[in-house]
Amino acid sequence: MKEFIDWLNSHKTKLTGAILVTLSYIQTNPALKDLMSAKAYAWTIFFVGMFVIFLGFLNGSQANVVGGSGKQDGFARISFLAILALAAFAFFGCAQNPVVQAQTLPQKAWALYGEYTIFQGKAAELVVDSATPYEVRQALSKADAVAYPLAEELANDAAVVEDLQGLLNACQAGPEPCKPDDRQRLENAVANLSAIYFRAQPVLLQLVAVVKGAKK
Repeated sequence: MKEFIDWLNSHKTKLTGAILVTLSYIQTNPALKDLMSAKAYAWTIFFVGMFVIFLGFLNGSQANVVGGSGKQDGFARISFLAILALAAFAFFGCAQNPVVQAQTLPQKAWALYGEYTIFQGKAAELVVDSATPYEVRQALSKADAVAYPLAEELANDAAVVEDLQGLLNACQAGPEPCKPDDRQRLENAVANLSAIYFRAQPVLLQLVAVVKGAKK
């Protein structure tokens, strides 16, 4: 075990450098980015940071054992704080709201719809909870009554865009030519989805805000 730790200590720069370069390449390469979610990337950075911290304290302990001045130990503690701050930044910076992380319009629409359904469930629990004040239950019910039809329209329009995009991709790759109006239908569907997305977003997020306010 001691030999393995010594090996890790002697190669720590190469190992951590290789890991971080590999992770960065995956995150910046469009073809590979989907292999690792933002949250998984953040957690990986966190554990890499903990690995560096462990080796830093190991160096500090070894310096004290051999009668060192203790400067390495102090440096290890500074490294601990720096890496911990970096890990926290990576986690909270990368593990963002799915709506923020989504790239295409249909992805943003489904992410927003997913967030709505989560908080709609929480709203339903609060409404039937006798401990929830009457005015809060009324506010939740009112917010969901306005949000629900927009959420359903958003999901329907997102599904239409995805279906038309899949149809267009299939005819472009297959032996049968695309119909003359296929692309126009897709453009119209995207325009409809864009309109409902920006109309629904503040309304659906209002329900989220009401739920969060009710749980304080």
